[in-house]
Amino acid sequence: MIRVNVIRLQPYDGTSVLIPFMTSRLNETVESLGDSDGIAVPMFMSRLWAKDPGVLLIAAIGPDSKVKGHCAALVHLPGQVMVVPPKLDEPTENDAISEMLGMVETWAKEQGASLLQLVSKRADPKWLKKHGYETARYVMTKQL
Repeated sequence: MIRVNVIRLQPYDGTSVLIPFMTSRLNETVESLGDSDGIAVPMFMSRLWAKDPGVLLIAAIGPDSKVKGHCAALVHLPGQVMVVPPKLDEPTENDAISEMLGMVETWAKEQGASLLQLVSKRADPKWLKKHGYETARYVMTKQL
């Protein structure tokens, strides 16, 4: 197990060199969640590079300075933040998942959000309880 540093990536500071490495990772994640058209990541990245404060990109950086994990969030409706679930390449010494989710919560409160919506295909009850999430099924869709 390795110890990672969890950091926020900003488009116009020293952390910006890591953003291209995050793009493909983030794209794989949202594609697995159903974004088969590939529109979510370009929209997310355009908001990030435009310095939109309603976008958050977090990386878990290993001792070799490589990206070992990620998490992303954005304000998609006033008061609501959509969270792309954190993902790690391997288990870490520190609880990087909790660190990333903690950063998301702090940032979301700063954005005035009162609701976090974590997008996931499955929900492990132990994981949900540990991180304070609950399953809610209130979104209805209709395929045309």
